[in-house]
Parts: sequence; structure tokens; C-alpha cells
Amino acid sequence: MASRLLLTRCAQLRQFQGRPQYPALLQITKTHKRESHGDSKHGHKTWRDDPEELAEENQQAMWKWVLYWSPFYIVTVYIGFMRNEEEHHEKRQPYRPYAATCIRKKPLRFWDGDHSLFFSPQRNWTSKGYDEEQHLHH
Repeated sequence: MASRLLLTRCAQLRQFQGRPQYPALLQITKTHKRESHGDSKHGHKTWRDDPEELAEENQQAMWKWVLYWSPFYIVTVYIGFMRNEEEHHEKRQPYRPYAATCIRKKPLRFWDGDHSLFFSPQRNWTSKGYDEEQHLHH
């Protein structure tokens, strides 16, 4: 199960010491994004591709992105993708990984010795707080 894999990988990477590689992150993100068009109603971009097909492709890309480049942001990327999948699946709207905006703003750190995906104590980066911060929902 993907969530179990995430927890396992999170435990393996939680003691990672180093600085996130921003150029590499952004470059890989752009590589896996498809052509997009503006959505004036919600103020963000949507994806033209088939939702289910793009979701599978993006999931692979996001995992590759997380596992090889940024253990600090594994929580952000996971929630960004999964919440998007949950909210748009029934409407059959295209998926879009929107965690990248958050990545450039504030790093996340794991609690030492904890495997349950806690956020940094400096800011309440819950999914609700993230949505409000990014103005994704009106």
C-alpha cells in the first residue's frame, strides 16, 4: 500500500541531514508536468490530460521526486497529491500536484524518533492550513 510505503520510507529518511536541492526539485517537477491552461474560476492551473491516466503517471513521478531528491518534503508532496486525488476523483477533474508552491516557501522537518509524519512545530502545516495559505479553495 502506498501509505505504508510512505511511512516506511519516511522512517528511513527522517534523520537525513542536509540542505534541499531546490534547482533539482524544480527541474524534475517541470519535467513531469503536462501542458496546462489557466482556470479562472479557481485561480490555478488544471490539467488537460485524462484524470486517471495522468494520476498514475504523476504518482510515479512524485514518488521518484520524493525518494531521490527531498526527504524533507515527503509529507508535503504526499498530502498535496492525495488530497487532490480525493477531492477531484468523483468529478473526474484532472489531477494536479500542487505541493510545489509550498515547497519553495517553508521547509518541513520530521520529529526525531517519530514515524507518524508530524509536521514542524514552528507552523501548523495541516492540509487545512496549507489550503488556506495557498488560497486553493474559495
